[in-house]
Amino acid sequence: MKRVLFVCTGNTCRSPMAAAIAQGLSPEVQAASAGLGAFEGEPASGNAVKAMSKRSFSISDHSARLVSRLEVESAYIVLAMTRSHKRALIEMFPDQAEKIFSLGEYAGEDADVGDPYGGDLKAYEKCAAQLEELIRKALERALSPVDLRDAE
Repeated sequence: MKRVLFVCTGNTCRSPMAAAIAQGLSPEVQAASAGLGAFEGEPASGNAVKAMSKRSFSISDHSARLVSRLEVESAYIVLAMTRSHKRALIEMFPDQAEKIFSLGEYAGEDADVGDPYGGDLKAYEKCAAQLEELIRKALERALSPVDLRDAE
């Protein structure tokens, strides 16, 4: 089983949504999430919970946490929501840089996942749709028999 860590800013919207989607799409993945500036223990945002519920995923019991060295080290890959998150993670954990990517980059797309925080339900649903599309592509790559991290 491959452990995938999704990272965003506050760990209340994008990364918990991403982890739930990845976990639901593949039994071969152990998905986790964390934030670069998370307030430990914060719940997932209400609209994130609603958007995920519409997709038959539950994040209602999510509790935000800060990204840690242990989580990064124990991950097969670390998928950040934006290129700036990726840069921050590499700055924090330079010895782990070979496994840190933006989700869009790892999925073969030139796309960041925008933050829906504070937006209406439609913004969260749009974010969830983008996440699912990118995660499907990323999982196909991550679960390939060839370790594509070496091809970078």
